[in-house]
Amino acid sequence: MNYQKYSGLTKELFKMKFKREPKVRTIEEIHEIYLKTLERNKIKQKTVIDCIDRIVDEVEEFEKDKRKIYFVKDDIIYQIELRKHYEWNSWGIGSPDRVKFNDHPGVKSRDEKLEFLLSNDKAFELGEFYQSLKGNNKYYHQFVWRILSDMIQDKLREIFKDKDSPRIMTVSIGDKKYYVECEDQYRYSRSYKKFNLLNEVGEEFKMS
Repeated sequence: MNYQKYSGLTKELFKMKFKREPKVRTIEEIHEIYLKTLERNKIKQKTVIDCIDRIVDEVEEFEKDKRKIYFVKDDIIYQIELRKHYEWNSWGIGSPDRVKFNDHPGVKSRDEKLEFLLSNDKAFELGEFYQSLKGNNKYYHQFVWRILSDMIQDKLREIFKDKDSPRIMTVSIGDKKYYVECEDQYRYSRSYKKFNLLNEVGEEFKMS
C-alpha cells in the first residue's frame, strides 16, 4: 500500500517532486505512526487545557463565569471570550473579535490603547500564549487514521472478495484490536464492499 497516494501525489508526481521512489509502508508501520501522532496530540491538547485553566484562575471575570483574553496581530488588538457551560462542565471559547477604539489618529487614541494594554496585562499575556498554541489542536492523527482505515479496507476487500461479510468484526494490529464495520448495503455485494475502522476494543463487561 502506497502511503503517498493519500497526500494527493501519484507515484510519478512524487518521483518528480522528491527525486526518489515513494516508500511503501505496511499497515503495522502506519499504525505505529498513528499511535505516535495520537500521543503527540494528547500532549499538545493538555498544554491547551492547562492554558485555559490558567486563564480561568488568573484573569478576572468581566461578567459572572465569563473571561476575556487579548492578543495583537498586525498591530490590531483582538479579544477572545471564554464562557462557562455548566451543562458540559467546560469552558466555551469564542472566535477572535477586533477590539474597537477611537479610530481617529493622535495622542488620545494611542494613550487609550496603551492604557488598555497595561490594565489588562495578564489577559494579554495569557491571550498571546493561548493564540500561540492554536496550532497545537491540529488533528494530524485523524489524517493518519483515515489512511489506516483505507489500508485495512483494501485488505478486507481482498479477504471478503466474492464472500459475505459480517457487519462488525475485530482486527488485530500489533498488540491492539479494533472494531471494523462493513456497511449493511455492501455486506452481500460480490463486487464492492465498504469497511470503516471504528474504535479500539476496550474493556469487556460480563453480563450476569
